[in-house]
Parts: sequence; C-alpha cells; structure tokens
Amino acid sequence: MKKLQMFDEKTLKHFQDRALVAMENIKRTRREDCPRCPSAKSEIALKCSSRLDADTETHGFEDGPMCKHVEEKARREAEEEVIRARTLRMQHAGVPDPDMVKHFAKVKVMTQPSRSWFGPDQSQREGSERVAEAVNYYLSDPHMRHLLLIGGTGTGKSTAAAWVVASTLDNAHWLPARTVDDMERWRPVSSLVYSAPLLVIDDLGTERQSESGWGVETLSSLWVDRIDRGMRTVVTTNLSIAALSSRYGERLRSRLNRTDVAPVAAGNVDLRKLKRDYQQRMGEVK
Repeated sequence: MKKLQMFDEKTLKHFQDRALVAMENIKRTRREDCPRCPSAKSEIALKCSSRLDADTETHGFEDGPMCKHVEEKARREAEEEVIRARTLRMQHAGVPDPDMVKHFAKVKVMTQPSRSWFGPDQSQREGSERVAEAVNYYLSDPHMRHLLLIGGTGTGKSTAAAWVVASTLDNAHWLPARTVDDMERWRPVSSLVYSAPLLVIDDLGTERQSESGWGVETLSSLWVDRIDRGMRTVVTTNLSIAALSSRYGERLRSRLNRTDVAPVAAGNVDLRKLKRDYQQRMGEVK
C-alpha cells in the first residue's frame, strides 16, 4: 500500500509538471496566434471578453493572456500619441526644419552620426559624442539650466537643440538670433522669449551688428535675464567663449562661469558634408 502511494505521488507530480508546461505553451500560442480570431476587426475579436479580463475570455484558449490584437492596438495608439505630442510640441516651439521635426517625433533616443561616415579617422566623432552626452545630461539634471553648444557649421548644434525641445514637456520657443534684425518678426515674440519655460537661441552671433548695437544688446540682455532667473535656455553659436565675451559684454561673460551653465565644444567637423561624401562613395561602389 505504501509503495503504491509513493507511485501515485510521483505520477501526480509528473502530470502536474506536464500540465504547467502545457499551460505555458498554450499561453504563448494564444498570444501569438488565436485560431478563432482572424483579425482585430473580426466579430470574434470585437466580442472577446479578454479585452477586459484575460481570465474570463470566452473564445480561444482558456486562461490565456489578453487578446493580441488589443495589446497591439494599445501599443500602437500609445506610440502614435507620443509622436503626435512631440510633433505638436516642436511645431509649436517653431523648430524650423520639418524633416528634423518628423525624425525626432519618432525616435526614442538622440540619434548619433553613423560610424561609417567618418571612415578610418574615428577621432572626428569626439565632438558629436560630447554634444550627445551633454544633451542627455542636461535633460536628466534639473539643476543644469543653461546649455551652450559651440561649434562650426554642420556640427549638429541645432539638431541637438531640437532633440531637447522634443524631449521636454515644458512649452518651448525657438528663437533664431536674426529675429532681432526685423522688428516685424521680433515684436510678436519679444515678451514670450522672456517667459518661455524653455528657450532655444539658435545661431547666436549671426544677428546684424548695427551702429546702435540694438540687436546685440537685446540678445545679451535676454540671455543674462534668463540666467539670473534660472530659466532653462539652450544656445547654439559658432563663436568661442572669448568671442562671446567680447561681443556681448562683461555682464554675460561673468555669468558663463556659473555652475548651472554648461558650455560644450561641438568641434568643427561638418557632419552634413561627411554624410554626403559617404553617400556618394556608396553610390559609386553600387
């Protein structure tokens, strides 16, 4: 009797283990392919109780996970909502490049230039790597209020600024520095640029240097005011720190040494030219 009882316990354990394996297989199969649910819009799918509770579903396999079509639909709708929100955020801010808006609305991390663009001299990547690291740090550290991106044409400064706008929930405004050269363009935004939770001053130093010095003084006062009030600001420029100090005066120079201001050297490698050259080389190879 004792021997038979031991045999029964082993048999029970064996079938319990097999049942657990079978249920896992059923759940995986149910998630991947329900044989009675041909599409998300089918009558079966629309009436499927697993849309609300996987434990009470009335078709397919019992106790399987939620209908795969519902999961896919929910995931897709969530992604589309993020894309819509980012697109509207960048458009509302005034990011000027539609292709940049379209690209950054869809990506989850700031994209890096392809290693293939640089060929054998990978040291040219240092500037773009510094920019990406600084932007990620700026977005993650609430105490870092001002990001200054310094570099030549095509080094990714404006691209990085656009990524900050795309990744920040606060209302942002994109201010090309040359806006101050045209009173018709400057007047409507003159108060907004002081109050915007995030301001991008793009291409600082390209504004006209008139005899009155109005444009230069206006941008200098704007940036100094935002630094003093701790208003988050991203500035892109091809001027060095010394040139900025000379052009915009002592008030600004003294504030660029603050701990909440992060100057970043983007270098002088023209990423757009590198990309074009690489594409031409690949076209010749093909």
